[in-house]
Amino acid sequence: MKILSQLREPSKRLLATHDLGPRYAGIMSLRKEIRVRAHNSDTESENRIHDDRVAATYGFRGGLVPGVTVYGYMTAPVMEGLGPVWMERGGIAVRFLAPFYEGDVVVIRPGEGDPLEIRAEREDGTLCATATATLDPKGPAFLEYPAHRLPPPENRPVASTATIHSNTPLGAIVEMMQVDDVYGRSECLLRMANRILMRNFQMSPWIHAASELRHCSMPQPGDQIAVHGLIEECFERKGRHFAVAALAMSAEGRSIASVRHTFIFSLNQIS
Repeated sequence: MKILSQLREPSKRLLATHDLGPRYAGIMSLRKEIRVRAHNSDTESENRIHDDRVAATYGFRGGLVPGVTVYGYMTAPVMEGLGPVWMERGGIAVRFLAPFYEGDVVVIRPGEGDPLEIRAEREDGTLCATATATLDPKGPAFLEYPAHRLPPPENRPVASTATIHSNTPLGAIVEMMQVDDVYGRSECLLRMANRILMRNFQMSPWIHAASELRHCSMPQPGDQIAVHGLIEECFERKGRHFAVAALAMSAEGRSIASVRHTFIFSLNQIS
């Protein structure tokens, strides 16, 4: 199986292995695995968990490849198996269990049918992420949240249990959909979920732990995507502090997606 080189544009990382063809007629049988070489594109990010030296102080062997990047690898077989209608009304739940590092070979193992199960593993078989995608997600299709102003960048509160708690409103952001290829648009939306957090809080380092995303309509290149939301819940597990952001994404009044974005904002350094 061909291993792709480190391609920086998210929507092109896996597309190079696919002959799209007339596959949009429904669920198809997928190849047994797809391989791609992991690339950490966020080494200069404000979130220093992607920096080798900082990540090492938290027990990792290097900077973490962003969860949204891994999500992008995993959605290629979803688009192949369920077709672009998934971007109109489908949903996905993804969990990140262990990190990938720069240069790791990511082995994507998709199942078949709907729901579609996807696993992302290292070459040694370590399970790093799981996802379940479907054309028939449960729960409300879209929730709306009031608009709030962003804090000035220099006045963002430091993320802590004192500043992140249930029902904390998030200042809204608006970003353009700049991805032409339909394979990369869901990943682009999830990156916006990251950015609304970082524009509301000073958060470093932090880790993307899981996401539930429900698509409502296909975002188009040039769409101005408004992201509103709040902190829905907070909890602690093994000394780490987690929060869940509930987000709504829309474009000029058209519902695009809703997201529940789980993140760890307080980590334990190794002694």
